[in-house]
Amino acid sequence: EKIMFNVTRKVEYALIGIAHIAAQPAGTIVTVREVSERYNIPGKLLAKIFHQLKGARLLRSHQGKNGGYSLARVPNEVSLAQVMDVVEGQSKVVICFDSEGYHCPQHERCNIVNPMEQLNARLRGFLESVTLQDFVANKSRLRASVN
Repeated sequence: EKIMFNVTRKVEYALIGIAHIAAQPAGTIVTVREVSERYNIPGKLLAKIFHQLKGARLLRSHQGKNGGYSLARVPNEVSLAQVMDVVEGQSKVVICFDSEGYHCPQHERCNIVNPMEQLNARLRGFLESVTLQDFVANKSRLRASVN
């Protein structure tokens, strides 16, 4: 089976990690090792991901012997779109042109530009509407809203 919209392994790891932190009592400090061992995620990769999330001010880092990471915002203020953007950049169903100078050769005569742009916008809206809270509090709500 082919996946039309792909959530990368890196994004999955980011979501597993940040959802784990969000599920703890507010202010709890969690280590990379704790998350890495619990979910069998390569520690080096997870450390890099947590560093990216910290850079985007989604996580807060704590130094010292009891150091680690805590959530920098409340879970309903962190969207799936934000996490994906930080880890992999903005995702689209189709790219007609991008900031690096790519321009689809079909673009001039394309008959589906507008529907595809609308599809991208709707996907973006959906990704922005799903929050970390959906991953933590009520795991069935997301399933109900998709079907």
